Amino acid sequence: MKIKLIDPKGTRLGLNTGLAYLAGSLIREGHDVDVLDLNNCLKDVEERLARIKNADLIGISIKTSTVNEGLKLAEKARRINPEALIICGGVHITIDGVTFLRESSVFDVAVLGDGEDTITEIAGGNKLETIDGIIFRRRDEVIENKKREMSDLDHLPFPDYQCFDSISVYRTPFPYNYYPIITSRGCPSKCLYCSVPFISGRRW
Repeated sequence: MKIKLIDPKGTRLGLNTGLAYLAGSLIREGHDVDVLDLNNCLKDVEERLARIKNADLIGISIKTSTVNEGLKLAEKARRINPEALIICGGVHITIDGVTFLRESSVFDVAVLGDGEDTITEIAGGNKLETIDGIIFRRRDEVIENKKREMSDLDHLPFPDYQCFDSISVYRTPFPYNYYPIITSRGCPSKCLYCSVPFISGRRW
């Protein structure tokens, strides 16, 4: 599949590690993946978005702070490429994906929690009814599948940042110089102010 992943403009600079992990998993399965990094680089936005015209799947990362920007990008994506499967994922979606999908008809599928195995199953052509960890639209109905178990981190490839256009094309100078990875997921604690257990689960 030809896959375009998009990170909308947010409130802080920084590479989207979640998208890099998705990209790594998809590339390992033989898919053609590009990440449009609109958070760190706002050059030639319309030209870059035009590249999604031939994509089979378009994925947009949604944080609570980027909901509005993500929706605008999804609507543009639908106009540019009406036939593509448009999916959303990220922290905001994991916390309240059913409401989001009911109110945002431009998206076909919402991915909840760890998305690496989920997105490879979607890209692999599995029927949506059989894929754990998603919410999908079937005509006017929104269906939530069974929750997916936490991924085995040792099974996942390293995140792939070379497919980020901010790095491969625009050579965007970041305010720091490091290679982000995630060394653990989940948390057994029950802090009232923290959403991590709802996003990644209570098993560490």
